[in-house]
Amino acid sequence: MTTLSISIAGDTATAVTMLSITDSSGNPVAIGNAAWSNTGGGGWAYTFSGASNTYTYTYQITWSGNATGGPFTGIYSTGNPAGYYGGIADINNEFGTANVTAWSQLDATQTNPDGSPAPNYTRIQSACNYGDAKINNIFRNSRYVVPLVINSNAAEITSAWAQLAGIWLYDARARLDTTLDGARYTQQRKDVLASFNPFLVGQRFLDAKLNVGVPTTPTVCGGL
Repeated sequence: MTTLSISIAGDTATAVTMLSITDSSGNPVAIGNAAWSNTGGGGWAYTFSGASNTYTYTYQITWSGNATGGPFTGIYSTGNPAGYYGGIADINNEFGTANVTAWSQLDATQTNPDGSPAPNYTRIQSACNYGDAKINNIFRNSRYVVPLVINSNAAEITSAWAQLAGIWLYDARARLDTTLDGARYTQQRKDVLASFNPFLVGQRFLDAKLNVGVPTTPTVCGGL
């Protein structure tokens, strides 16, 4: 069973009604009894059966006097988005939670009851997957086993991963970008990618598991 929880501040809510739930694949989930339970102190909860890790749901609030508000849209994740080299906390550390939340949205319809943006965990997970794939492809056929098995000093790779994932999320927003921020993040991505080169050509070394059979020093290929 999965339990959704929200907190409603301000005017007294007398009821919360579930309108729809969809899983991470966009399939509708049966909602049964649509009424949320009042847990006190402005809290409301809704329990349902489902096997997905992420859900998008819409609900309506009824205030005292029978006035209604909504529909509101929320996203619930049963776990924090993460990749092999890091997680959402690492991306937040690089760019700030408010920025990551805003960049995860394709539009402004997904909000918390207080009107603040709600993170789209499905898209943040896609950013994590991108970061993993990018680093793995960079080090593929290098002197290191892929995915990287780092024994110590992993912070540099984690930071690079988080920057690549965050910038992917920024670039994947559904709007054109001609701002100075866009130019800055484009340059930041170039700098991150360039930072891998010394490891690939043997100028710097990771404390990571080596790929047996691959030369551990740069080689020069020539011919007659």
